[in-house]
Amino acid sequence: MIEKFVFEGFEEDELDLVKLVTASVTTTIFKNIGLPTLRSQCIHIVRDCSKEAPMYVSNCGYEKIIVNSKHAFYWQYAYQISHELGHLSTSSWKRHPRTDGHMWIEEALCECHSLIALQEMSKITGPLQVGAIDYCSILDEKHNDVEVAPEWFSQNKTALSQATSLTKEAFYMSRYIKKSVPADSILRDNRLINQLTVGLSFNEYLTEWQNLSGDEVSVPKALMMLALE
Repeated sequence: MIEKFVFEGFEEDELDLVKLVTASVTTTIFKNIGLPTLRSQCIHIVRDCSKEAPMYVSNCGYEKIIVNSKHAFYWQYAYQISHELGHLSTSSWKRHPRTDGHMWIEEALCECHSLIALQEMSKITGPLQVGAIDYCSILDEKHNDVEVAPEWFSQNKTALSQATSLTKEAFYMSRYIKKSVPADSILRDNRLINQLTVGLSFNEYLTEWQNLSGDEVSVPKALMMLALE
């Protein structure tokens, strides 16, 4: 699907499984929606453990993802690379830095990419399956102690709109979206963000998004349900 990845900062003894993980999550994310228009023929994946957090690099002229997963922590790598591929899928570099209060939506959806990719990996017999099952179990126990409902959303909407990274509130929203919307629709609706107008109000943004999506069950519709007063 992608002709070439360039891996930097990985050790030789882990590279085969890193490549296998990358192929697995890439297939899960892009098999039905294809790739967006890329800034380069290669996607550079760099491990730099000095970085505080993984990132999809927006301010360069080619596709670059930085991870900080530990040596041979393949499922941590899967979690990180899936999230950043979510940003790549929707060409987030076009909106960076985003200042319209909707960045939390992209972050929550990219968290969903990680959950979806690892869940799919856990179903496939092979060297990645057992570890993926264990990692999914760990993730399932996190950020599930809050029931996201209209009242909760109303109380936390300001905090969400101020978020520029994956905050606690955005984690909760990712779990809500994952439970409310089929995986294929999440991946497709995330891609549609690159067509949306930046700077709209929340309700205008969801309306434009839903008009593009057209699905009866979709991410914008799920968010509309929370915004009802």
